[in-house]
Amino acid sequence: TTGQPPFTADLVFWAVGGVRPHSAFLPAEALDVEGFVRVDEYLRLPGRPEVFAVGDVAASDPLRSSARNWGYRIVTANVRRTLRGRTRLRRYRAPAYRWGSVLGLQAEGLTVVQPSGRRFRIPRRLAEPLLFSGFVTRYLYGGLRRPD
Repeated sequence: TTGQPPFTADLVFWAVGGVRPHSAFLPAEALDVEGFVRVDEYLRLPGRPEVFAVGDVAASDPLRSSARNWGYRIVTANVRRTLRGRTRLRRYRAPAYRWGSVLGLQAEGLTVVQPSGRRFRIPRRLAEPLLFSGFVTRYLYGGLRRPD
């Protein structure tokens, strides 16, 4: 997609930049040594059962996968259970492997990289409505609500 000629390589190393959380405004006792918000398996701040963290700022696992792997569902369920006085919460389990499209939707479509390293492409004319209308709008965000 960059226009450079094809090449072969023995190894491909993806580097997308340094990871620095936006957490400098939080108390130091809430953060790990890298500045991420410490969380337990329920995505709660240890010692503060009323505080939850999810996404790229949460130290849920080394890949911060709660941002991509339904971590928000765990947090919303656990907040709801906590507010109702329930003590049995849902655990967040990070996947063993990370896979998917590294660059997102491209001009040619969506390139999906499987854990085995194999790739396949979904043409843009199929990927765009499926990804945005079907998945993001309806499933991930629960549909857009029309103003009254």
